[in-house]
Amino acid sequence: MIVLAAFFLVFGFIVSLIIYRTRPYLFKNVFCHFTHWGIVRNDEKTEFSKPWPDITKMKETKSYFIFCIGQMGLHIQKKMFADTAELQGFRNFIFEKNAPVAFEASERIHIR
Repeated sequence: MIVLAAFFLVFGFIVSLIIYRTRPYLFKNVFCHFTHWGIVRNDEKTEFSKPWPDITKMKETKSYFIFCIGQMGLHIQKKMFADTAELQGFRNFIFEKNAPVAFEASERIHIR
């Protein structure tokens, strides 16, 4: 059982590394725009957009805001905000837009 788990862990790491090396545009120069309509994510070659009702869950950790959109997760680093006022404005905005969605500010999860 442990060998099987180790195999899948190594396999997942290798696949992730291959994707990161062959498609760096998916990880670098990524821009997210949060509007009253929803979320738009752009990079060099792709654009992804989802309206607020498609956001199934949100979490706030010490360092991130995490948005669950179906099977996909979108992570926003808090250190990207200029100051605490901007961070609080973003927090208020997403809470206002997603009151029906489970916004779990008190639940802390560990991200590596």
